[in-house]
Amino acid sequence: MPKPKSSEIKFPVKRGPRAPLKHWYKKGDPRPANAGRKKGTKNKITTTIRSALQMSFDDLGAQEYLKKLAIAEPRAYATLLAKAMPTEITGANGAPLVVRVLGGLPDTELDVEG
Repeated sequence: MPKPKSSEIKFPVKRGPRAPLKHWYKKGDPRPANAGRKKGTKNKITTTIRSALQMSFDDLGAQEYLKKLAIAEPRAYATLLAKAMPTEITGANGAPLVVRVLGGLPDTELDVEG
């Protein structure tokens, strides 16, 4: 294929400035309270993938697999367990967690509050 001459090459036509985008709010103004995704809402794809993984895991015998993993590879099982635990623990009804250290009592006298 022969090389085109410089007079045959058509460059994009320069246009004027773009029309401003129409937004529901003006720059610098706070957004409405219901704008955007709610805090803590997961992506739809993430939710879908997690759901599909959960269903396949259940179909393949999740409990038996985890039992075998705990015996054969305790380190991998502990890592998996740590990742599945909640990262923030709160007390009853979202109150701060209260930790009391009890010492000098035999195990039979320790009472666990629920």
